[in-house]
Amino acid sequence: MKINLKKIKYEVCNTLFKNFRGLMFSKKKNIMLVAKKESRFASGIHSFFVFFSFDVYFLDKNKKIVDYKRIKPFTVYIPKKPAKYVLEISKP
Repeated sequence: MKINLKKIKYEVCNTLFKNFRGLMFSKKKNIMLVAKKESRFASGIHSFFVFFSFDVYFLDKNKKIVDYKRIKPFTVYIPKKPAKYVLEISKP
């Protein structure tokens, strides 16, 4: 699976608050969460208070896709392999 990051517009969330908030209580948008280190648990996500489904791509430190998941509202997901970046796509 490949994704062209140059063709997708997204907001980078590189602070603790922005990473925690993610898409909670927001309109549909695309965001890139940045973990402090590459790991499974540091890149795990939740969709509490996100009222729409969205696609999530987990990328390693070289921005290669290591996992993908369609996330529904009010769920938790931890990627199958370590990731440093989490791209959440909720609009085309």
